[in-house]
Amino acid sequence: MARTTQMRIVVAAAAALLLTLAVPGSVAGADSVTRSSASLSSLTAGATADYSVGFTTSATGALAGGTATVTLTGPAGTVFPLVAADYTVNSTPVTVVPHHASGSNDVVITTPVSVGASATAAVVANSVANATVAGTDTIGVSTSADNTAAVQSSPSFVLVAGPASVLVASAGGGQSAAQSGTFTTPFGVTVEDAYGNAVLVSGTTVTFTAPASGASGTFADTSSHVTSATTGSDGVATAAAFTAEIAAGSYTVTATSGGVTSVGFSVSNTAGPPVPPGSPTAVAATSGNGSATVSWTAPSSSGGSAITGYLIVPSTGTGVTATGGAATSERLTGLTNGTAYTFTVSATNAFGTGAASAATNSVTPSDGLGYSLVASDGGIFSFGAAVFEGSEGDIHLNQPIVGMAEMPGGRGYWLVASDGGVFTFGDAGFYGSTGSMTLNQPIVGMATTSDGQGYWLVARDGGIFSFGDARFYGSTGGSHLNRPIVGMADDPASGGYWLVASDGGIFSFGAAPFEGSTGSVNLNRPIVGMAATSDGLGYWLVASDGGIFNFGTAPFFGSTGGSHLNRPIAGMAATPSGQGYWLVADDGGIFSFGSAAFYGSSGSMNLNQPITGMVRSGVPAGP
Repeated sequence: MARTTQMRIVVAAAAALLLTLAVPGSVAGADSVTRSSASLSSLTAGATADYSVGFTTSATGALAGGTATVTLTGPAGTVFPLVAADYTVNSTPVTVVPHHASGSNDVVITTPVSVGASATAAVVANSVANATVAGTDTIGVSTSADNTAAVQSSPSFVLVAGPASVLVASAGGGQSAAQSGTFTTPFGVTVEDAYGNAVLVSGTTVTFTAPASGASGTFADTSSHVTSATTGSDGVATAAAFTAEIAAGSYTVTATSGGVTSVGFSVSNTAGPPVPPGSPTAVAATSGNGSATVSWTAPSSSGGSAITGYLIVPSTGTGVTATGGAATSERLTGLTNGTAYTFTVSATNAFGTGAASAATNSVTPSDGLGYSLVASDGGIFSFGAAVFEGSEGDIHLNQPIVGMAEMPGGRGYWLVASDGGVFTFGDAGFYGSTGSMTLNQPIVGMATTSDGQGYWLVARDGGIFSFGDARFYGSTGGSHLNRPIVGMADDPASGGYWLVASDGGIFSFGAAPFEGSTGSVNLNRPIVGMAATSDGLGYWLVASDGGIFNFGTAPFFGSTGGSHLNRPIAGMAATPSGQGYWLVADDGGIFSFGSAAFYGSSGSMNLNQPITGMVRSGVPAGP
């Protein structure tokens, strides 16, 4: 047995159940030792400890070295070693092998040194195995010089439980309850050490788990088959009230705690007549366009009768019934975009509709679209489902922002300045710029490839600068133009692109088809932008008065050409379906046509700089 460092402690007390050695030739009238004291290096039940015991001999109780003995007696279960080297008296090692007087919980030591009458003595015993039962104990002391039956005991000390080792059922096992009835006694466990002592430490978490299917029950605090409780200062953890489900039969509820042996409670549900089902669980909702899809997990109890359907009730509006007991989801339509909803789900059988589930997460139906506006100082204004990813509005720019392009899927965007400097936000990647080049003419716009891995910049003379996976298909940079280029659009079908001049002249490159232009038309106001259809077979041009010119498959849905505008139009964007478009004025006023919804504008704001463009943002939601 390993020996630990000696600790010397002087303790006094009286102890019961202590045995002393009979000493022949005791002096008549002698007394027992007095003022006994003791100390243990460990107070953990069952642990190995060093004992330091001190006492004072009686007036006639002198001890002769080499012959006199001292007897130490511990509580039942203590084991004193029988190795001389484990003991000292007054710091002098014992040389005579010690022995037990009556059992392993006592030891008789032959003192190696003399101790005078009415003198103090200190005995150290190393590698003593503590008693395994926690509680209040003492160490008894007597000597061979005593002639009375009295034995001195140390002041009491308390042995405490060791580390948690096992869970022991203390309440709740062996019960039964009728279906939907609550068991009389909550389940309780005591955390014990390896010797059966209660670990009197609060805060230990115990998990109680009932079967996930078949005969089972639910806990009141979680409305599920699982709950947790923590131990109090008595080492006991008690679960919340437990209610039997509909299915009859015997089963086991298991209590577990990390690193500790688990324990089970055998209980049973008694059969009864069918009732409505239990509540569905794991309810969740996802939003759509004017709709929401609600999902759930079937209740653990059918009520003793097959589930025939589910009732889904929104927080606002009328409930919907999903037919069929196998259903696990239902789509609700007719919801209002922009309004938040939660939903509850109830199961139905031949005996009625059961209790509603907990509410789902909150969802807000939306068409999934929006738009962002950009000002010449790089300020960004996002509306609808468009996500604000950042701006240059508070940064000093070398040149003003003249264009903007959306990352496909609405996950970011690029801004471009008139010197070709490119600024990226969100998931939009930086693939290069002309910010450090000397340009013949300033940049007036940009367009991105369909995969978002590249982009083109276009200059006022039609010069094209391609970056990333954007391919160069040609430009008008070396051509004489009647009017300057004001913008461009990519062909999502072919990967080519169009350039548009302020007189509406169209220049097609790559496989982008030429569908017509206003180059030969006398316009009231110059063209300021364009947008392409999603099929790549049409496009719209917009003039500064909001006049719209449509070509190819691009339908006409209206314009502001005949309206008085506070500020001129600066750009446009089309819906993903091509069934509508937005126009934006340089004060941020928005004009919606066709299926394009109005999500807001900056028309009533005091802008630091004018709006120079816009992009559609977001991915259209499903139905």
